[in-house]
Amino acid sequence: LGAFETACRSAPLLSPGTQISANTSTSTDRFQATCAGGARSADQIYRLVVRRRAMVRIASEQADFDGAIYLRRDCMDAVTELGCNDDAGDNRHSIIETVLEPGTYFVFVDGFAEQSQGAYTLDVDITTP
Repeated sequence: LGAFETACRSAPLLSPGTQISANTSTSTDRFQATCAGGARSADQIYRLVVRRRAMVRIASEQADFDGAIYLRRDCMDAVTELGCNDDAGDNRHSIIETVLEPGTYFVFVDGFAEQSQGAYTLDVDITTP
C-alpha cells in the first residue's frame, strides 16, 4: 500500500496546453481500470488541478502501443473513476472529454490488458463548458 500512496503523492502535475512525451515501459503495473481489459500493464500517473468548473479533454496521442487513459477523483480508490477510454478511432489513441468541478484529479496512462506499454504523448486542454 505504501508504494501506491507514494506513486499518487509524487504524481507530476499536468499543465493544460502543454504536451507530455513519456514512456510507460519505465514503470510497473500498479493500478487497473474498468476498460482496456482491466489495464493491467505498466502505468504512469499525473495530477490535474481544475480551478473552476471546466470542460476537460485528455488525449493520449501517438502511442506506439495499445494504450488506455482513465481519470479518478481519488488516486487510490478505483470506485472514483470518472472516465476510461481504450480506443478513440484506433487502438493507438485514447480520449476522455468531461466536465469537471474544481478539485484535484488523477490521470492514468496505462495499456490494454497485460504487457502493453511504450512511448506516448499526452495532451490536456481545459475550456469553459
